[in-house]
Amino acid sequence: MSKLKVYIAGALNADNCFEFMDNVRLMMYYGNKVREMGASPFIPCWDVLESLMCGNLGDHSDYLESSMEWLKVCDALFVVPNVNNYGSKGLTKELEFCEKNNIPIIYQTEWEEFIIENNKNP
Repeated sequence: MSKLKVYIAGALNADNCFEFMDNVRLMMYYGNKVREMGASPFIPCWDVLESLMCGNLGDHSDYLESSMEWLKVCDALFVVPNVNNYGSKGLTKELEFCEKNNIPIIYQTEWEEFIIENNKNP
């Protein structure tokens, strides 16, 4: 049986490196929580971190395009609670894609219940 695949979404870009790293921290934190519940998270900031480590930074559209390919195969999108989400262009595109393609969008108040009820690998 396959695990529930959950895309971890939220603001990533920021005005400074401290906000950026806090956005990464939140995405990693909730991705880990999803994993602990038995689901399989996809965290878009992984590729950004990989690029930082390898010294090969692309532009924002490269990362968004790559992440959207993963979103196509996910069972749900979880929106990380983050005040920086408001106005995030990437998050807006991800939410619009989910609405258009009937991919469930889950928020902090309902994510644990959603994973328990929908996980294919209890």
